[in-house]
Amino acid sequence: MKRYKHLALAPGSSFAPFYEQAVIAAKNVLADGWSLGAALFRAPRRVGAIAPSGKVLADAMAREIPSGDGIVIELGGGTGSVTAGLLRARIAAKRLVVVEQDPQLCNVLQRRFPQCTVVCGDAYNLPALLIAIGADDPIKAVVSCLPMLAMSLTDQDNLLTVAWCVTGGRGPVIQFTYGLRCPVPTALLAKFGARAQRRAWIWQNVPPASVWRLETHPSAAVTRDCDVPSQPLPRLQHAHRCASRIMHKPAESRESNSAT
Repeated sequence: MKRYKHLALAPGSSFAPFYEQAVIAAKNVLADGWSLGAALFRAPRRVGAIAPSGKVLADAMAREIPSGDGIVIELGGGTGSVTAGLLRARIAAKRLVVVEQDPQLCNVLQRRFPQCTVVCGDAYNLPALLIAIGADDPIKAVVSCLPMLAMSLTDQDNLLTVAWCVTGGRGPVIQFTYGLRCPVPTALLAKFGARAQRRAWIWQNVPPASVWRLETHPSAAVTRDCDVPSQPLPRLQHAHRCASRIMHKPAESRESNSAT
């Protein structure tokens, strides 16, 4: 980039704005990589990516968000690569809730996206986290940046339980993976009465990744008891109670995982 600096600094040069944008973009990439690397060093079991998710992958995930009103939940916000993609897709910042467990990555997210709601907490406690911030509007999608392949079957089960309990089975779980197949086993999908569809291959990503859309329906057994009650409990309190009753306790201590 230094070889072009003299062109940018030349009086009246039309190249200057492009040079400045390139410098800013390069600094952002380095900062994201440093933040993610620091999180990986602090807690390697929590981080599922070796590099921040690329723009193409983030945009592919954003395209899977259903139209219409409702809150979008992002699990594992990391450095905000997917968050930025959701905002580029015109998801209103005030309708976006980003959950991240690592406190330092939460600080990064809060600085980058001050208009979004950033929650520092465990994704497995999603209903309680949403109750704490008063987010009682309908939730239309859960975007998961968590490393599903690195989870035990019990943890996968628990994560999908809380995701579909807060949506009442009406919103998809959008998940990316570096694996060749769906990150959720067929037997677990069957338990939820769910189907999985690969929506995109992102070969440009480092490493290459695919985007999966996981969908169930309100009549599925695991979501039926977590549907929106008419009375007397508010919707999320009902979802919290249902998720707590349904979830299994894994043998090892559970940890939320960030992957962007």
